[in-house]
Amino acid sequence: MAAIKANINVNIDANIKELATEILDTLGIDQAIAIDMFYRAIIKEKTLPFDHQLPELTQRQRILLNASKNGLPVVKLEFDENNELSNFDSLTEGVQDWIAND
Repeated sequence: MAAIKANINVNIDANIKELATEILDTLGIDQAIAIDMFYRAIIKEKTLPFDHQLPELTQRQRILLNASKNGLPVVKLEFDENNELSNFDSLTEGVQDWIAND
C-alpha cells in the first residue's frame, strides 16, 4: 500500500534555494527527496540533524513566549533603551503576575 503524501509550502530566500538546488542536483537528489530525508533525520535523531544552539532569549522574548504559551493576551509592552521592560500596565493581571515573579 502506498504512503499517503502531504504537501509542504515554504518561503525561503531565493539565493539559498538556488545554491542548495545546485548542490542537490550535483548529488542527484531532487528537493522533495532532500526534504523527506531531512524530516526522516529529525524523526531518527528527535532533534535537528545538525549542531544548533538557540540564542539566549531577551526579557521581551521570554515575556511574549510565556504569555503566548499560557494563552495570555499581551496588549502593550514598553521597553527602555536597554531593551528592558519598563511598563506593562496595560497587560492582563496574569501576565503582570508572571513578570513580577520572573
